[in-house]
Amino acid sequence: MKLNCVIIEDEPLARNLMIEYVKKVPSLNLIEAFSNPLAAMETLRSAAIDILFLDVQMPEITGISLLKILK
Repeated sequence: MKLNCVIIEDEPLARNLMIEYVKKVPSLNLIEAFSNPLAAMETLRSAAIDILFLDVQMPEITGISLLKILK
């Protein structure tokens, strides 16, 4: 069984590194990687996501604030 995951990371280098790491783990299925947490909202609400790799400090909204919104 594969676990669906999403990456939200505003730093391009870190985001690309996370994508490469996830691709190396056979049990993970990367749904999408986002640079903007607000752009990820629709996917997070509509898809069955098992794991969220989330940057805590981002310019528009913090990762903690995003989690509170998603309740």
